[in-house]
Amino acid sequence: GVDVTPTPTNPGPSGQPLLVYDMSVNCTSFYMQVEFILKSSYLDTETFRFDNKSCGSHTVTSEHVSLRTPLDACGTTKKDGEDSVTYFNKIVAETADKETIYIVEFPFSCTYGVRETIGSPSFQPRKKITYLKEGHGNFSFEMGLYRSSEYKTPYDVSEYPVNVDPFGHLYCEAKLDTSDSGLVLLADTCVATPSMNPADSMQYIFIDDGCPVDNGTKYDHTLTPTQRFRLDPFRWVPENYTLVYLHCNVIVCQKYGSTRCSMGCQPDSRRARSIGKD
Repeated sequence: GVDVTPTPTNPGPSGQPLLVYDMSVNCTSFYMQVEFILKSSYLDTETFRFDNKSCGSHTVTSEHVSLRTPLDACGTTKKDGEDSVTYFNKIVAETADKETIYIVEFPFSCTYGVRETIGSPSFQPRKKITYLKEGHGNFSFEMGLYRSSEYKTPYDVSEYPVNVDPFGHLYCEAKLDTSDSGLVLLADTCVATPSMNPADSMQYIFIDDGCPVDNGTKYDHTLTPTQRFRLDPFRWVPENYTLVYLHCNVIVCQKYGSTRCSMGCQPDSRRARSIGKD
């Protein structure tokens, strides 16, 4: 967790007991949770709340207070950076002495990277990946294969590795799991490799700069948290490949405004990069 030292809104008089507590912040893709372990009776545990008085589920005991807020609720604000988005909020509590009440504020924040590489190809169990750090977190993503173009029934974990007809279609979905309805996803670069390593020297790029690279890939970007694409594996799977792994570098953006996600496919960027390599 992250240790935070708050400052009372109205500093106590000389001799006022110090605040004795441990505070930690857990940043996930769906919520921010703040935990307090109280080591004195200086604060009234029943008064802990978010700055938004009516919001935030919490559990309370004599020594423990826990509060949780979705990323887009309870007065949470956010600030976009070039490679991250940071959510801000604060907890407010009152002192237990009712003769002279002091208000104590505990500001906190969670920062998430907006670029991530995810993988869950045709031959590895479908899974959810979440990375957590102290005071920071990465968004949670899911990537999996579906049985048809309707995207109603994913392959179950027990069915991996999935045997596919090389002359058929693969239906793949990449999804951002978050409580913030203002975020969308872009599949920026996607590759197929014979190993779990997305940087394997043996690889085939089937989406580049948000664009399908050939007629064997169908990807129509939408400003949503879910991206879907159809692949024709016979175009790029060598006969000696027994397993093929799919990896995607995805970008998280705000839904509105001029962002990399709003630009979608950028064929000019691909052409410029190709010329630069020649």
